[in-house]
Amino acid sequence: MGAGRGQLSHELHACLKQESSVNFALIERDHQRYRYDAHHRHEHQGPSFERYRLDIRDLYLSELPSIKNNQLEKHVVIISKHLCGGATDLALRCAVDAQRNCHNIRAIIIALCCHHRLLWNDYVGKEFFHRLNLTPKDFSLIRTLTSWCTSENRHRMPNDGKRSTIDGIALQSTSLISKDRSTYSKQRLFSIEQQEKIGLKAKRILDWGRIEYLNENGFNAHLKVYVSKNITLENIALIATSMST
Repeated sequence: MGAGRGQLSHELHACLKQESSVNFALIERDHQRYRYDAHHRHEHQGPSFERYRLDIRDLYLSELPSIKNNQLEKHVVIISKHLCGGATDLALRCAVDAQRNCHNIRAIIIALCCHHRLLWNDYVGKEFFHRLNLTPKDFSLIRTLTSWCTSENRHRMPNDGKRSTIDGIALQSTSLISKDRSTYSKQRLFSIEQQEKIGLKAKRILDWGRIEYLNENGFNAHLKVYVSKNITLENIALIATSMST
């Protein structure tokens, strides 16, 4: 889901060349040029790659021909790399609905990102928030805080333990700060490290609502660090397996 040019599916196929029965259905709402599935158009080029241009919001997964016509023969694994914001929740809701209808959704693997783009109306963890007596206004605040986890990292200088936190600019030493304080008129309440911790906790709160949603709807779900932060700051994947597996 959110297939883009299809590179993730293309690379996954390269890892599964011995699995002749694997087919791929790519869901993407936008037109894409230079698509990787163009390498799989012909029979001798590997498994079937089907591309569907539609919004996940409008997707009925159990109605896809490759799923509907093979319910007893093939299991379905939903994968996505960095499915932004509420698109992740749309995908999770789609998976739960499909599991109720065709019972062959075996796993979900989604690399999470862009929590700050999540909307309350799309969020699947509303019941989790209600149990904690948290409101949509609280949700909006938590969503905003998630950006603290990554925004400062993108502008950092190498860390020597003496970083400054003035106006979002990371300096290696306070001695490097201009004597003209008018240049840096805003002083932060939290250090960069504190902001990152708060942002990370905000992300995990939103993710835990997703975990509970899946656990209450036929899946066993958890979060997994899948790569070092040196590779990507968005290094958490949501992984769920069907309880009927």
